[in-house]
Amino acid sequence: MINTNVIIPTYNAVELLKECVNSISKHTDEEYEIIVVDNGSDDGTYEYCCKERITMISLPWQQTFITACNNGLKLSSGENLVIMTEKTIVKPHWLTDMLEGVYLADQIGIARPTSTAYVNESGLNKWQRIEQISNECILMKRELIVKIGYFQKPQTPGSGIFDDYCERARQAGYRWVKAGKVEINRNGGRQS
Repeated sequence: MINTNVIIPTYNAVELLKECVNSISKHTDEEYEIIVVDNGSDDGTYEYCCKERITMISLPWQQTFITACNNGLKLSSGENLVIMTEKTIVKPHWLTDMLEGVYLADQIGIARPTSTAYVNESGLNKWQRIEQISNECILMKRELIVKIGYFQKPQTPGSGIFDDYCERARQAGYRWVKAGKVEINRNGGRQS
């Protein structure tokens, strides 16, 4: 039985998707199944997924990122559910670290990895490397979906869907932890 589903919504980003899938294949020790949600692409995503025998949902036209995520969640069967964008490049032991984090305590429902960012220190020509919470990847226990439901449009202006989901989880008595490392491929665009 597959214990972790990795759901990747994508739109016209087959080259980024290939890099993402390759990094998962290279750096994941646990058993997993990838579910690609093709959000109406016309760039060869369907053909790539068929060739690689990746489980896929092919939506007939581009829908919202939230709709694509929820379609993937509805198809999933694992006890652990990862959603990541096609821009995500995972690092060694990423899933091991995220799973360890989410199972530290019963009340933890979500693990979010860190990603590396570079910020310009004010007024100086220096860039500082910082670790920040990734807004491109999240791991949830299935019990959380059962208790609080699927993704929704964020209620707070400027809030991302993962941040909104963490807040809904907190209101239901769950916590989230920071665990695992990923990179974000900054060459790609983001669907709406």
